[in-house]
Amino acid sequence: TVKELESEYREAKRQAGRREDTISELRIRLGMLVKEFGETPVHQVTTHNLEKWLDSRAYQGQTRLNFKRVFTGFFNYALKRKLVTYNPAAAIEKPSIDEKIPEIFVVEDCERLMLAAQTHAPEMVPYFAIAIFAGIRPAELQKLDWSNIDLAAKRIRVIPETAKKRRMRYVDISENLLAWLIPHRRDAGIIFHDRHRFDMVRAKAKMRWANDIMR
Repeated sequence: TVKELESEYREAKRQAGRREDTISELRIRLGMLVKEFGETPVHQVTTHNLEKWLDSRAYQGQTRLNFKRVFTGFFNYALKRKLVTYNPAAAIEKPSIDEKIPEIFVVEDCERLMLAAQTHAPEMVPYFAIAIFAGIRPAELQKLDWSNIDLAAKRIRVIPETAKKRRMRYVDISENLLAWLIPHRRDAGIIFHDRHRFDMVRAKAKMRWANDIMR
């Protein structure tokens, strides 16, 4: 059944070394599939079933594409196990997504945000400073340790264990970033971040916001 294979599939991905955020996405998206088709034999799920399910929730654009990607991986696993003769998710019509011009901060935005952090949540200053002036991905920044920040050499080491592409890389520390980090320097420990204080700083700064805007 879909339910039985979903559990096996997630465990196979965990054993293959997939990261926890990947496993979490599978649990959420495939969990919704299980809720609808849990007791259905895998080979009886059709492309029509999947498209009808997506349509019933009005999933469009990137959300629909994300479900198609996860479902395709799941049924590819079933195909390798010879539980199905074709992948029903592969035939789901791929939605068209228009590229959007990324939104950016102007200098005044950065100033308001950093001053709000400095005033209302100084422990969050390194997090905001690195996000804005080094352009490190949020998922990488939340795992960044002070031991990988070399202020003397003016560079940040993003290790494979935290890097999105699992390859080590170095990010230069600009002079303005250096000035923000020096008062908060530590020898080791994760860069402090807290969702409540993050939202509070944004509110205090009265910021317009967009996805990934700090990068």
